[in-house]
Amino acid sequence: MTLATINTAVRQILPAPHRWIRRAAKFLLIDHPLPAALSPALPRRLGSERVWVHPRFIATPLDVEPHVRRWLHEYLRPGDTFFDVGAYVGWHSIYAARLVKTHGKVVAFEASPANAFCLDFHRRKNRLIQMEVVAAAVADQPSGELAIHLLNGGDSTSNSIQFGDAYASSQANQRVTRATVPRTNLDLQARRHLPDLVKIDVEGAELLVLQGAETLMTGRRPPIILAAHPSWLAEGGSPGQILELLHQRGYEIFDVAGNKATSLHFDDYLCLPKSW
Repeated sequence: MTLATINTAVRQILPAPHRWIRRAAKFLLIDHPLPAALSPALPRRLGSERVWVHPRFIATPLDVEPHVRRWLHEYLRPGDTFFDVGAYVGWHSIYAARLVKTHGKVVAFEASPANAFCLDFHRRKNRLIQMEVVAAAVADQPSGELAIHLLNGGDSTSNSIQFGDAYASSQANQRVTRATVPRTNLDLQARRHLPDLVKIDVEGAELLVLQGAETLMTGRRPPIILAAHPSWLAEGGSPGQILELLHQRGYEIFDVAGNKATSLHFDDYLCLPKSW
């Protein structure tokens, strides 16, 4: 029986104690964490690799989105540069860092301060000298600040600069706050490191991210792994606008099964330059 299975069983059988333990752990490990150099790291398996994780994730399933890892393995080579936009706490960044080796580069962007702390913790404990953490929101403009909705103080996979109060108020048992974070865009970041592959998972802000990558997408033209969140798009935005923008910049979109996508749903997609 795995730790994730035990965690699920305890949550179902003893929901109240499970919530108390989770809140206590969050207070000690997330809200008031020890410095990364002093906090322990625990061994887990990520695919076939052993990784060191923050104690907060001892029972969290890590084997998520295997299709994304498959795309990473297919399109990244030693020495390549990978942009992970909306990196959460770094599962895909860690996997990509092992693929590009120490002479490659992984730039992991994360807007939530709580998640960025864990992301940098994982970078340090796994000794990934090829990984850089950028604690900022990636959007259309290269500088300034943005407001972000944080669920549970940012300890969530669903923080977003895009979803509004209607979605936030629907999140039962989750505390919703707002914070202001630095802003950047991909065209600015590509002046420092030209990416060979980009992953975008930004909970409804994908159109903003793509709008801020015009030079990158018409010049370097890297493959893009795009997580679509149609119901979270800002008012006036639509999945069709994302498709149109990708097509205008010479990209074709494929679903997880490898079929050409003519519409976007709540799923992951591989966007390839037509020249490929």
